Parts: sequence; structure tokens; C-alpha cells
Amino acid sequence: MELSEKNAIVSCLHEDTFLKVRAIGNIFLEQATKQLFEHLQAVYDKYGNIDKKVVLENLPANMSVISIKKLYDAYITPTMREVYIKDYVEDYKHRKLNLLTVDLIKKKISQEDYEKLIFDEVINLTAETSEIVSAYDVLKNDAFEKSDENINIQLPFLQAEGGFRRGEFTIVGARPSVGKTTYINNLIIRALTHKKTCLFFSAEMPSKRIIQNIICTISGIAKDLLYQNQLTDEQEMIVAQVKDFLKEAPLYINDKESIEIGELCKHAIDFHKKRPIDFIFVDYLQYIHSKQGDTLREKINNISRSLKQLARKLNCHMVVAAQLSRDSEGRTRPAMRDLKESGAIEQDADIIMLLARNEVNQGIKYTEWMTSHVVKNRNGRVGDYRMLFYKYSGLMEEQK
Repeated sequence: MELSEKNAIVSCLHEDTFLKVRAIGNIFLEQATKQLFEHLQAVYDKYGNIDKKVVLENLPANMSVISIKKLYDAYITPTMREVYIKDYVEDYKHRKLNLLTVDLIKKKISQEDYEKLIFDEVINLTAETSEIVSAYDVLKNDAFEKSDENINIQLPFLQAEGGFRRGEFTIVGARPSVGKTTYINNLIIRALTHKKTCLFFSAEMPSKRIIQNIICTISGIAKDLLYQNQLTDEQEMIVAQVKDFLKEAPLYINDKESIEIGELCKHAIDFHKKRPIDFIFVDYLQYIHSKQGDTLREKINNISRSLKQLARKLNCHMVVAAQLSRDSEGRTRPAMRDLKESGAIEQDADIIMLLARNEVNQGIKYTEWMTSHVVKNRNGRVGDYRMLFYKYSGLMEEQK
């Protein structure tokens, strides 16, 4: 086994390093090392850790216990683990790019297509790796200051935690027409009210319609009245005031109908250089494309992990709408397993909210009860939170 590969796989026997490499994928060259890393992934998926005893007790028959024990005996300090992994990841990026170059040359594609594919791969490789720092550097840079860690937009179920955390990833799941986009709009309005910069990738709806819907939600005016230009003089004045607010609000929209995950990451990174982002909203996950992966599940996994890594890279909070499977329609309470191609989504998301509408409110005309089932909250509470949903304007109000 090559020394650099040995040092890298020995480093991965430590859970903190393993999790960082796992976010990138199986970066190893030699078959034995690849197989060991796959085994570590399988153990972690099943047991939630890569404890030495568990790893050794569950070794496949074709792997040598003695050989793996020798790797465990090759102790590497935490500082050197960071150095070895960082160097090996850089080698991995160069290898991947070189292999792509050779493959494209063999295919004899046009210069324009060649340059585009190479550029896209560079963006993907940049987005999928993050710098590894020591605990000393993290503490030295005051990364745990509360003001930098949380973005509070006054959501009741997040109040105890101080709001959304930077570098984290929230999924908002629902069946079609339940209210994913409307809920996203309500979050955007809260963020804008607190002067937070929002970048919204909407593959489902053009920017003009998004702004119209946000105007209706803020003003309380029915959407059909605004769409058909049937407003009273008083409503016209209210809409004008809302438009003035939105003209000054830090909301930026990319409404490209079909966008690839590498392109989305590039747009976000380029925008962030000009104006730091607090929130990225994506509507919705299944509309984003990926060049990586052969199956739909593999593509969704790549998209999910790329969005998570983008949130960490830009130190913002990522909120992504996702569609639930048809199986959830037979139940009053959706579950995490209802997320389409949910493997990596369940793992990557820090918060998962599943929306359900199943009760008309008899007290107020044209309203329904919407329930947000918070089924995962990595750093806080889970539970059900009821909202009053005003169907015609799109406003959602949490009920105490």
C-alpha cells in the first residue's frame, strides 16, 4: 500500500476525520483501501459510529483482521491526520480531473463542450471539499460566538436554540399543492423583515409570480385579485407600500427552470463574494439536476450533499423544499421515509419539517390548519407545530 494512501486510510479510522472524508466520497485508489472505507461507511450507517471493536467484529470474510489491526496500531496524531487527509484530497481532485481530461480527449468532443465540462468539474470539486482545521484554530477564530452561529427570524420551535444555525441544512417536505413553496415564501418574508440577505433558487416558479405571491402574503390580499388586477383603491395603496419594502429588501432570485447542482453552487459562491448570504432557499430538490451518479437515488444523494457542503462553505443556512412520495397520502402524519430517494437527505439534513394540511378551520373563512411535523432537529426539539393557513393570500401564522 502506497504510504500516502496508508496514512489517509489510517486517519479515517478516527471518526472525526472519517466523517469529513465521507462527505466527499470514497477517494481511495487501491482495492483493499476502497473496500475498507466502504466497510467503515456500512458500519457507521448501521451503528452510528466506527468504534474499533464494532469495525473488527463486523469485518467481511475476505478482509484480514490482522491487517486491519495493524492499521489501528499505526497511530497518527490529530494534527498530522489533518495534514495527510488534506494532501490526499488534493491528490484525489487532481486525479479525478486528469481522468476526465483523458476521457474527454478520447471522445473527441468539441473544444467548447470540452471547456464547459472541465469548468463544471472544477466547480464541483471546489464545492465538494472543505478545508480541515484543528480544534485550536476553530476556538482561536471564535467560531462559537452566538451572534455568528444563529440567524433568528422568530420561528417558535427554534426560539430555544436562538434560530437557524449557519452552515446547516433544513428540508421542508410535502406532497404537491400542500404548501411547500408558500411556506418557503413565509420564511423569506420573516428573513427580510429581520434584514437577512436571501438568495432564492426557484426552478418551479418565475420570479414575477414569486414576487406577486410574496406581496399577497405580506398584504393579506387574495392572489386572484392581484393577478387579475381587480384591486380597490385602498388595496392599491397597500400593494404600493409592500412594493416599496421589497425594492429595498435583500432578496435575490434565480428562476432558471432547469439548473445543474454545480451551476447552482457556482452562482451562489460568485454572489456570496459580492454580498454575504444569510439564507439560500431552493424550490425544490427534485428539480435540481446532477451529472454525477447513474441512478436517481445517486443523483439526489449528490445534490443533497452538495447543498449541505455549500451551506458550510458560505456559512449560511440552506432551506430546501422536497417532495414526499405518494405513500404519504394514505396517512395523516408524514414520516422521514416519505422523502423521495431519502437516503442522503435524512442523513444530511439538520432539520426536517414535513407539512400536512388535513383540517378546515371552521372559525375563520377560507383558512385551514397546517401542521409542521418537525421530525428531525439535530440541535434542538422535535414536535408538531400548528399554523393557520390563509389559502387566498398564502399567509401562515403559528398558533401558540
